[in-house]
Parts: sequence; C-alpha cells; structure tokens
Amino acid sequence: MSSNINVENDWNYDFSSLAKWDIRDRIPFVYDKFHSLPQCDALCCIYSIAEVRMCWYQGFLAIFKNKKEPKLVLDIHKELTFSDNFSANKNGDIIFLLSHFYEKTSGGVGNLIFIVDIVREKFSYIRINNNNPCYKVVELNDGVFGIEVDEFQRSSNEQLDEFSKTMIILDRLDWYTFDDTDILSEIA
Repeated sequence: MSSNINVENDWNYDFSSLAKWDIRDRIPFVYDKFHSLPQCDALCCIYSIAEVRMCWYQGFLAIFKNKKEPKLVLDIHKELTFSDNFSANKNGDIIFLLSHFYEKTSGGVGNLIFIVDIVREKFSYIRINNNNPCYKVVELNDGVFGIEVDEFQRSSNEQLDEFSKTMIILDRLDWYTFDDTDILSEIA
C-alpha cells in the first residue's frame, strides 16, 4: 500500500498520466509539490518525490500552462531529478530549481540550478558545486539574481558559503526551447 500526499491544487489535470507518476505503486512514501504561478497562468509540479538516500528527496519536473484547459508543456523525468527547492522572479514567470544528475565520468552526482522561462518556453541551467537545498535564488535587479543562503547552514558549510557568492545573469546564459530537452543528456 502506497502513501500519496499532494499539496492541494485546483488544476483539472490527470496527474497520473505523467511519465513517472506510477513509482508510487512500488515505493512506499511518495509525494508531490505544486507551485502555482498565477501571474503567467502556470503550475510547476515536482512530482513523485521520494527519498533516494537518507534525508535526500528527489522527484521529477512538470510544467503546465492554461489553468482553464491545462496543457503539459515540459516534463523532465529522465536525465535530471529535482529537489523541492523552488524560487521565482517577482513576475512569477522565471523559476529556479535545484537539480541533480548522474556524472558518468566521475560516477558521482552533479548539481545544477535549472532555470525555466515559462512565458518564452525556454530553459537554461548553471552547474553548481552545492547540493544543499537551504538557499533561495533572489532577484537583485532586472535579469540579475543572487543566492540567499540559510545563515545557520552557512556557518557550518564552507561550500554553501562560497555558493552564496554566485550571480546569475539571465542575458549571459544559453537558452534552449522546451523541445530541446535532449540537450540534457549531454550534461553528464
């Protein structure tokens, strides 16, 4: 018997049709997080979140548009997994997520900030040397973002302290359309 905890949402969509939704049939405790973005009539769903190692929870990403007639515009369930670390710009149309992937060369886990421009239906990413989810991406100026870390975590984690100096400038990133998710297989 599986447990399924969904954060309430009022989008009329059959979420069970998502590619990895069915893992809840095999894994005992799986949940989903829904982040509504009313400014751009969108919903970000980190779904089928499960504990993959002690205290480290990962899931998959689905983005929907048009609440009246929901349409799945992005579903990433192969190359990357996502923590429930969610930040958005002040307009709610650009989101930032902590993402992880398997590095074939080292055999370890690589980390990204995965960036989604919902209106333009494009994504980008930056590689980071941090897997601690105790931070938020904050908007400093138009198109310029910084990292705000939890002060308690920073005091005991040099890696997180260094990460807090990261700047994200959207105009300097390479952007890919939602149809270009094959590029994600080249990350590792």
